[in-house]
Amino acid sequence: MTAAPSRAAAPSGAFGAPVPGHQAQTAAVSRALCTGFSVVWYFADAAVQDGTARTLLGLLDRAVGHPVRVPAPKPAGAGGRADVWAAGEDAADGPGRNPAQDATAYDAVPPPQAGSETVPDGSGAWDDLWDTGPPVRVAATDDRPADTTADSLLQRLAAELGTSFDPLDALFADPGWEGATVLIEAWHGEEREELAVLLRRFQNLARDSGRESARRPRLLVAARHRDLPPDLSAYLDKGFAKAVWCWNVTDRLDTAVTVASAAGPNGGVSPAGRLREELRREAVVEICGPDLACATELTGSWDGSVAGLPGSLLAVRHRVRSHEPPPGRWHLDPLGEAVTGDRPGQEGQKHWDAGTADGWCGRIRVSPLVWFGSADGGTRLNRYLWRAQNRVLLPLLDEARAFYAGLVPTAAVRGESSLLLACSRGTGRGPDGGPPRSASLELGELWYACVSGELALTPARRSRLRTLRDARNKLAHHSVLSDESLEQLIPALLKR
Repeated sequence: MTAAPSRAAAPSGAFGAPVPGHQAQTAAVSRALCTGFSVVWYFADAAVQDGTARTLLGLLDRAVGHPVRVPAPKPAGAGGRADVWAAGEDAADGPGRNPAQDATAYDAVPPPQAGSETVPDGSGAWDDLWDTGPPVRVAATDDRPADTTADSLLQRLAAELGTSFDPLDALFADPGWEGATVLIEAWHGEEREELAVLLRRFQNLARDSGRESARRPRLLVAARHRDLPPDLSAYLDKGFAKAVWCWNVTDRLDTAVTVASAAGPNGGVSPAGRLREELRREAVVEICGPDLACATELTGSWDGSVAGLPGSLLAVRHRVRSHEPPPGRWHLDPLGEAVTGDRPGQEGQKHWDAGTADGWCGRIRVSPLVWFGSADGGTRLNRYLWRAQNRVLLPLLDEARAFYAGLVPTAAVRGESSLLLACSRGTGRGPDGGPPRSASLELGELWYACVSGELALTPARRSRLRTLRDARNKLAHHSVLSDESLEQLIPALLKR
């Protein structure tokens, strides 16, 4: 298989407006937060890179009333003041509230002894974040050597809350933070274990607070799978926290919305132009599946011709680049395996992270930017193109069939009964071996009646009926209609 380079940012406008599936998941996350649950929201690496995650978090901002965002950590070695909180049993002050209330309490805390470490309880680590006792605030001097703890997660959260104390205690002690949402974007370089400990302590505080669910603070951690310990989901308290994966979120409607947005007006005012455009759009939807960036690019570059599709898709592979996924069986099934869970499986994790596979319409679909370069890429492309032509053309072919079947009572040369009997002999169809009813005649039977002299049609209608019959037969045998076949078929579908 031809290797594809790494994925670039999504084209401008590809994720400018969230598609319905993304909106639905954002609403579900919002409902969980508003009912008091903390949420770990997992995104694929590709979704963080191309801006999808940022778009959904922006949408969530409005839904939950602008959460408290914890700033990204500063680079190690940036220096500055270091304030570290640790839970302790001998603290003289209570939990932090807000800066005005905390000022007096902080002044009462005795200063650290000369040469003391920043964590005075002797642990030297964040293990005591499990405890929920009164906090101790220890201030270090401004000229202390810079280290990675000088910009810890708790310190940045405290700065956002405007408290001098342990920010988690402040959240649960101050009524002003009731119902507040704290957002941490873990992909900015947070320490995995520090995040995990903070989340578990947050759960403990929520459980011990005794508040009704709608009034307690909640935590939203937006993360890639690699930003958190792999077994974190197993330790979430289901009564207070949920894990949500941005997986199997989109379906055909989402891709169709993306394609419609990229395509603009639907083929002008000509009925033939609109039908060609419908075929083009449906083909893009079927081929690209959940890869919305690929769908946007292909919509903008492909003219809709069957002959030009391979070249256009190849050009898209060079513009919208995709990671080469690890070997796996997903490439082999054009229809994809059924989605069986709310997250990608062990093999699917790497594909999903790379943005090359996702759940779509209940099936696992691989991006065409991966499989088109494989040995069976052409066959697979034809399979998707055939499915698209079927979806658009079969309803129209049936309408045309019904029209010609409706001509039988008046156009039968030797009467309707004779025509139906001839059709039953020619095709062997009919209930219990008897002749079919005229309204149910298929295009092949109508054409047989025409060539056998039982059905009298004008030369133009006879020609159109043959075109319709040929197209229906090709589709029935899983054959893609060529550009030449479509040029003949479209007028036959539109004229009577």
